[in-house]
Amino acid sequence: MNEHEDLIARLVDLAGVLPGFRDQNGEWVETPFKARRAVAEGFGYGAATEEDARESIRRLQSLRQGLVPTLITALAETPTLVPIRSSAGHDNADWRLLNEEGIEREGRSPVADGYVLLPPLDPGYFGLVLRCGEAEAEATIISAPQRCYMPEALADGARLWGTVAQVYGLKTATGMGIGDYSAVAQAADGTGRIGGDFLGLSPLHALFESDRTKYSPYSPSSRLFLEGIYIDVTAVPGFAGSRAEALLEQPEVAERLAAVRAESLVAYDAVWAVKRPLLDLLFEDFVLRGRDETFEAFRAAGGEPLELQATFDALSEHFRAEGRTWMGEWPKDFRDPASEVVTWFRSEKAERITFFVWLQFLADAQLAAASRAAKHAGMAIGLYRDLAVGGDRGGSEVWAARDLFSPTLSVGAPPDPLGPQGQNWGLPPMDPYALERHGLKAFRALLKANMRHAGAIRIDHAFQLQRLFVIPEGGHAADGAYVNFPFEALLAALRLESHRAKCLVIAEDLGTAPEGFSDAIMRAGLLSYRVMYFERGEHGRFKRPPEYPHDAMSVFTTHDLPTLRGWWRGLDVDIRENIGVFDHERASNERAGRQHDRWMFCQVLREEGLADLHEPPPEPPLEAAVRFIARAPSALTAIQFEDAAGEIEQANLPGVEKGHPNWRRRLAKSVDELTSDDGKLAHWSALLKGEGRGRGTKSQ
Repeated sequence: MNEHEDLIARLVDLAGVLPGFRDQNGEWVETPFKARRAVAEGFGYGAATEEDARESIRRLQSLRQGLVPTLITALAETPTLVPIRSSAGHDNADWRLLNEEGIEREGRSPVADGYVLLPPLDPGYFGLVLRCGEAEAEATIISAPQRCYMPEALADGARLWGTVAQVYGLKTATGMGIGDYSAVAQAADGTGRIGGDFLGLSPLHALFESDRTKYSPYSPSSRLFLEGIYIDVTAVPGFAGSRAEALLEQPEVAERLAAVRAESLVAYDAVWAVKRPLLDLLFEDFVLRGRDETFEAFRAAGGEPLELQATFDALSEHFRAEGRTWMGEWPKDFRDPASEVVTWFRSEKAERITFFVWLQFLADAQLAAASRAAKHAGMAIGLYRDLAVGGDRGGSEVWAARDLFSPTLSVGAPPDPLGPQGQNWGLPPMDPYALERHGLKAFRALLKANMRHAGAIRIDHAFQLQRLFVIPEGGHAADGAYVNFPFEALLAALRLESHRAKCLVIAEDLGTAPEGFSDAIMRAGLLSYRVMYFERGEHGRFKRPPEYPHDAMSVFTTHDLPTLRGWWRGLDVDIRENIGVFDHERASNERAGRQHDRWMFCQVLREEGLADLHEPPPEPPLEAAVRFIARAPSALTAIQFEDAAGEIEQANLPGVEKGHPNWRRRLAKSVDELTSDDGKLAHWSALLKGEGRGRGTKSQ
C-alpha cells in the first residue's frame, strides 16, 4: 500500500464508513473498499490526491479528535462527566455553559481520570466552551432523562391496543376521494369508543403541492410540515355559505367529485383539481376578512423554516406553470434559498407565499382537532405519527438546508427478505458530520415537528439512529456501505424531546440490524417493533406469545407486508411473479415456503389452545390470530384497518414502482362501518380484552 492509499484508508475509517456488516443470518458481508471510499467522498471528504486526502483527514480530526467530543450526552439532574481527550498536564479546566434561554454560567473544575466534572444539569441542550491550558473547545451537551416518556397507563402495567391506518385510504361520507384530517378524527373517535388507545397514521409529511404524481408518504417534500391534500375543505372556517360551497354544488364540479369518490384508488391529481379551486376561494375570503391573530401567531411561531416551506411551494407553483416540474429544472439561482433572486421572489410574491402558509395553518388546526378527538374518546395515547427516514432530493427540506444533505448519495438497504436485491430509496442522507457540528439541531427540529399533536411517534427504519446504508450516485445496492451516526447523542435527543412532548417512541427495527440495537433502544425506553411474520425460533417455528419482549409493539403485519388474508393466500408472491420480480422457480420456492409457514402457524395456534387446526384452512383463522397477538406481553398491539376491513391487497410492495398501485388503495369499507358497535373491530376488541389487553388491564 503506497502513501496515498494509506491516507485514503485512514480517511475512510475516520469518516465512520464501516468495513462490512452481519446480515440477517449472522453472516459477515465485506464491503468493497471502493464503495467505502465513494461514500466518504459523497459526504464531501475527497481523496483524489494526497493533499486532498490530508485535508479531509484534518477536517475530520478537528471534529472527532478535539479536546472534547463535539456532542456530549449527560443524565439529567446528575453530575455531568465531560470526557477530555488531552489535559496536557493541567489539573483544572475552565468552562462556560449556555442554556436554551441564553442564561450563562461558568466555573472551574478539576481534571481527573480523563474527565471534567460539571454540576448537575436540568433536561435540555447546553452550549459548552471548555478551556484547558491553551487548548479550547466547544461542544453541545444533551442532558436527558434516562428513558423516553411512558404514558401513565403503560407505566402502571396495562397492555394496550390500537389501530393503524393509511390516511389517504380512509373513507367517510364527506370525503373527497381521499382520506383527510377529519377522517383521522373520526377514525380516532371510533377506535377509542370501542376500547382502542391509539390510532397510528401513515406519514403526514408535506408532499408536492404542484406535482401530484409524487405521492409516496415516505418520499416527501419535507418532514417538517404537513400535507395540504388532507385538509377537509368543508371544515375550513367560513366554508358554510361561501363561494367555495356554491362552487362545489355546481353540476360540473359535483360530477368530478362524484367520480373521484367512486374510484377504488386515490387519484391524487383529480382530487387536488377538485380541492384546490375551493381552497383558493376560501383564501380570498380569509384575506378579505382582515387580520387573524391566531394565524399570525402560528406564522410567527413557524419562523423562517415555515416561510421557506411556503416559498418553495410558491416557487414550485410558479415554475410548474412554465413546465418545470422539479427543482432540478429551476434556474440555478432559485435553487439556493439564500440567493438574491429568491429574496426578490419572496417580496414580489408575498401573497402567494401567505397562501401556502395558510394551508399549513389549516392542516395544523385540523390535525390538532383530530388529536383532541382521540383524547376525548378516552384514548390513553391518542394519535401516533410516523417519521420517514428521509425527504425527496428535489423537495423543500433539502432545498432549505442543502448543506445538511449529501447531493450524490442515496439511502437504501442491503438485500433482505423485504428486498432480495437490496433497495435504493433515492433519498439523500443527512450528513452525520454536519449533524454533529450543528448540535443535532436538524434532528431535534424533526422530532418537535412530528411529535406535535401526537401521543406517540414511530421512527421509520430506526437503524438510522446508529447507521445508514448509503449508495453512491448511479450505483446499486451492492455498491453501498454503512456509515455510522452519533447513536448515543441521537438517543439522548429522542429521550429529551419525548418527555418535552409527552410522546411515546416506537422504533421500527426491522431488517439488517446493528448488533445489540434492539436491546439498546429498549433500555432507552423506546419500544421495539415486532412483526408476527418475522418472530421465529429454531427451525422457523413461530415464537409463542410469552417469547415476545415487553418493551415492544407487536403487530401481524405492516404497510410494506401482505395483509393477513394476502399473506395466507400468497398474493404478494403472485404479484412479484406476474410483474417479473420473481422468476417461476423463485416463485415456486416462495409458495412452498409460505405453505410451510401456514402449517407452522396452525401448529403454534394449537399449542396455545386457540384453534384445533391440523391443516391450514382456505381462509386465515383471524379470531385465533387476534387472540394470539393479544397474549404477547408487548406493551402495545396494533391492528391494521386493512385487516379489519378484510382487504387482501397490501398498501405498498417494496422495490416495485410499476405493476402495483403503491400508496393509492382506498379501503372498501368506511370508517363508520369499521368502527361500528357491531363491526369486526368491535368484536376483535372484545377478544383483545378477553386476553387481558386494553384499558383497566394489568400485565400478568
